[in-house]
Amino acid sequence: MGISAEQAPAHVRTIGNTAAVSTIALLHADLAAETIAPRDEVCFSVVGSGPERGALIVPVS
Repeated sequence: MGISAEQAPAHVRTIGNTAAVSTIALLHADLAAETIAPRDEVCFSVVGSGPERGALIVPVS
């Protein structure tokens, strides 16, 4: 897709495999580091070990 690894972070390496809680922690860390800013669009993508899959693109506000 033409994006760097930094633009597609994964929380399992730094926080662990704790799903939703880690995803919010990663968003918070990116906001604090100013990696993302208001009006940027972010994609939340979830793939579970079973049939769980989903993705959502939302603007940061």
